[in-house]
Amino acid sequence: SPGIVISVSDSKATVSLEAFTITVVPPANRPPSIAGSPSTTAIVGQLYLFQASGADPDADPIVYDILGNPRWAEFDSATGRLQGTPTNADVGPTGLISISVSDGRLRTTLQAFSIQVQPIIPPAPPAPPVPRAAEP
Repeated sequence: SPGIVISVSDSKATVSLEAFTITVVPPANRPPSIAGSPSTTAIVGQLYLFQASGADPDADPIVYDILGNPRWAEFDSATGRLQGTPTNADVGPTGLISISVSDGRLRTTLQAFSIQVQPIIPPAPPAPPVPRAAEP
């Protein structure tokens, strides 16, 4: 096609600009965002739960990913949820954990963190009874 032509005319003559075209370009893809503050402590026998929160400003579908997932936890790539219950064998620090979100083209990552698994702290023994003063 010849493109767009703009012309102006009076009753005696017509003048036209050179033909041109307009190309509509989609906006550039913007990266997704991710937020959350994971707890860095877990206790043996108790559920640990962290929920990352991701969104894409272009409304692209997003998928979560994890590197360094602790062996005692499961990660849901559809929801960004990390959860699990550590055992006595897991006491100590995990390696670095990195959770990210992607829109299929760009990726954004939370600051890496580790989790210190602590043993169950037994309750303190009861205090010995206080001797009562003898009454006169």
